[in-house]
Amino acid sequence: MNTINMNVRQRRFSVVSILFVMLLMPITAWSEQVVVQGKVIHVVDGDTFDVLDSQHETYRIRVSCMDTPEKGQPFYRRAKDALADLIHGHQVTVEAYKHDRYGRLIGELADLDLCRTMIAAGMAWHNLPYARELAPGRAEKLVETEQGARTRRDGLWADMSPQAPWEFRRHQRSAHSH
Repeated sequence: MNTINMNVRQRRFSVVSILFVMLLMPITAWSEQVVVQGKVIHVVDGDTFDVLDSQHETYRIRVSCMDTPEKGQPFYRRAKDALADLIHGHQVTVEAYKHDRYGRLIGELADLDLCRTMIAAGMAWHNLPYARELAPGRAEKLVETEQGARTRRDGLWADMSPQAPWEFRRHQRSAHSH
């Protein structure tokens, strides 16, 4: 009987260990930790830009914790211009942690909190899908920052009912599929 109890315990421990490792896999798979240093040579839109490094390699960077209006949405141009005013032509250090499905590096600047700056100005939404990838407490601060911009009706929050970019993209996809 002791042998049976030991086998059951060992199996339970093994199952729990395997589940724990499986839960950690997505986090470690994304932990590329790429650092890119260079000059911002092009701002694609309000949350994406290109960096040219000293080896003349260009990297497309997607800011991880914000989402800005898409082309065709109100405030698209203003968000793009706001990002350009902050970083275009500047030397930056990008701390990226993964690639997205489009091959862009996902990350943030080491010396400027683009997310908080753009969200506070009402030029971006806090990007909730990336919230679990942020440092503890960071997501809550960004939610507070967005709430402040909403309350002040800054930027896109001056619109009575701004459409979130992910909703706009979903609507565009469904319109094209019919």
